[in-house]
Amino acid sequence: MDLRPPVRPVPVLPPRTPRVRHVRTSAALVLALLCVGCGGDATDAPSARAPHDVVLIVIDTLRADRLGCYGYDRATSPALDGLAASGVRFAHCTSQSSWTAPSMVSLMQSRHLAADFVRMPAGETLAERLASAGFRCVAFQDNILLAPGTGFDRGFARYEMEAGPKKIEPALARDAADPRPLFAYFHFVDPHDPYDPLPRFDVFEPREVDDAQRARLGTALRQARPDLTDDSVAARVLAAARAMNAARARYDGDVLQADGRVRYVLDALASAGRDDAYVIVAADHGECLWDQREAVSQLPDDARDDLLRVFKQTHNTVLYGALVHTPLLLAGPGLPRGLVVDAPVQNVDIVPTLLDLLGLPGADACDGTSLLPALRAAADGARPPAPRPAWSNTKLFTAVAAPDGKKLVLPWDAAGPDAPQLFDLAADPDERTPLTLAGEDYERLRQAIDAHRRAALAPSAGEDVLDKQVAERMRQLGYLGGEEGDGAR
Repeated sequence: MDLRPPVRPVPVLPPRTPRVRHVRTSAALVLALLCVGCGGDATDAPSARAPHDVVLIVIDTLRADRLGCYGYDRATSPALDGLAASGVRFAHCTSQSSWTAPSMVSLMQSRHLAADFVRMPAGETLAERLASAGFRCVAFQDNILLAPGTGFDRGFARYEMEAGPKKIEPALARDAADPRPLFAYFHFVDPHDPYDPLPRFDVFEPREVDDAQRARLGTALRQARPDLTDDSVAARVLAAARAMNAARARYDGDVLQADGRVRYVLDALASAGRDDAYVIVAADHGECLWDQREAVSQLPDDARDDLLRVFKQTHNTVLYGALVHTPLLLAGPGLPRGLVVDAPVQNVDIVPTLLDLLGLPGADACDGTSLLPALRAAADGARPPAPRPAWSNTKLFTAVAAPDGKKLVLPWDAAGPDAPQLFDLAADPDERTPLTLAGEDYERLRQAIDAHRRAALAPSAGEDVLDKQVAERMRQLGYLGGEEGDGAR
């Protein structure tokens, strides 16, 4: 999609000097809490009324920590920061996978599932639910993994790939002959690799190589090549670090470019008289950007001393926070302005939340739960709902982040080369120092993952059957016939 918006410091729905409130969860974990709840309290549902328009914007490969509203120190996200100031920001959102296809199934169907597939499996999607409720559903998206023929277009009356303003703006316009409410879904592929922002967005200089970066890369290189001299290690570390920092700067430019596209959508909604829509912004997954080591099973023998491959750049198999901590923003009529909800939430919660907002049935059939009770508790300074674990899955790993701050990443192949990793997120939020795999925490979380896999992660029949033209295009782009996942370019 080539919207090519200019960079403009225009505020989005400026806040009325909101008071930001935080709610933190700290309940102890028990196995009963490792079962995800379904649906919201029916007594909290809005009363019947004419539904508002709904706009869902998904930004591909977007890390939460690269946005100003999540604490980033670069001006990558003026439009998104403005949206957060005019609505609700969920500080701790987890995506259900680290590559697009399974993550978007979880988001659109509110379900946990196995990750080794490339099409939408059976089950009602958000678009199908809203179409049945009388919405006109349109979509504009850039990602070939979600192309028509993959099933992600189900429920949409119009589903365009790589469309520009000439198609988008008429679809958003009000039509007296068709007064139905609108559901519009946008999926922007930036900042997916290769990071290549347009010149006017490529405005960030690479950061200087610091001592911590040198030490971390140097330790990894010495482990792989103890024969190298100190001078050789230093030179190779410096070259790799500079390459990493240059690519990170381009990634930031891509984030700014995606933010400009969000600004375009918000402006187009206002021009169409739909600025009272519910707007939700999410991401399918994040990006590693060399913050973590590559999984052993994914690293060829000949790459053991190549720092640009020893440390993972992209996504699709591992489940560190850089890959599954994603932004989640919600704004619209009647919602608090400038509210921050600290309770942990997940992308599977988006569908039941929207159903709850619109007063529509079906949340009880979801794997996620409505976020309105947590939102109301945060707004009132009250105790939040009981905390829930956050789940993610790929073909190689399953991860659970428990409400007490412990996180376990467990390989599917217990006899394979990848070891489980247990983290204490309170003490080690970057997941750099795994804990000893022993004791109550490890066993409790391992049993919970085993139960979750049996209950929720069975593949659906036929989910790898693609339209021939779509399959061929995906094969040409390197998504099929090679390493699985949408980070394989």
